[in-house]
Amino acid sequence: MKALKTIKRILWEIFDFFCGDWWHLLGVAVTVLILSAIDRVGFLSFLRPVNFILYPVLFGLTLMFALNKAADK
Repeated sequence: MKALKTIKRILWEIFDFFCGDWWHLLGVAVTVLILSAIDRVGFLSFLRPVNFILYPVLFGLTLMFALNKAADK
């Protein structure tokens, strides 16, 4: 039982290291979904030329939101 608990703790620490802040993880996932949708969905194709602008803007918004949440704690 202790070994299972130790393995669970190690896996959690690894997950927390890469995705420690849920707001970052959510923001990155939403950004990837939006950019994927622009590339794959026909009626959003008009946004393809501004993908290079949307990428840093969406990640910047994610960071601002996450930092704002962290500052409130």
